[in-house]
Amino acid sequence: MNRDFRLAIHFTCAPAPRFADDPRFREQGFYLAADLLNPAAIGRNEAPVTLTRDQFLRVVVMAFNGTVLTVRDMIRFEANIGGGVHVDDPSKLEDRMVAEINKQVYVWGLRPTLHMLTAVGHGVLAALAPLRAAVRSATG
Repeated sequence: MNRDFRLAIHFTCAPAPRFADDPRFREQGFYLAADLLNPAAIGRNEAPVTLTRDQFLRVVVMAFNGTVLTVRDMIRFEANIGGGVHVDDPSKLEDRMVAEINKQVYVWGLRPTLHMLTAVGHGVLAALAPLRAAVRSATG
């Protein structure tokens, strides 16, 4: 549909916390940042960041013991291992790590990857709002 309208799709996110880029934290700690992706969760004192689709997919949303995972990694995990498309055994180190975290940690009653996809959904819906408005306006 956007081929007709040629609108740039931009994602609005909260800025990543400074410790997300600190290699010491990535090696030693646990980091989960779903709320970065939901425009409605941006704090009053935070300046939002505007990202392209590719930048959005590269946002680091989880780190544990030196392994860094992005939005793209979370989507692939849920699609290919978590049951979104099919269920497969995790073979890569990152997938095994995420599977283990999903067994031990819950966020609002959801495993972290599903909580993350909820935030991704909010971000995608907000990014597509201008296109939706253009389509509605054109189709009356």
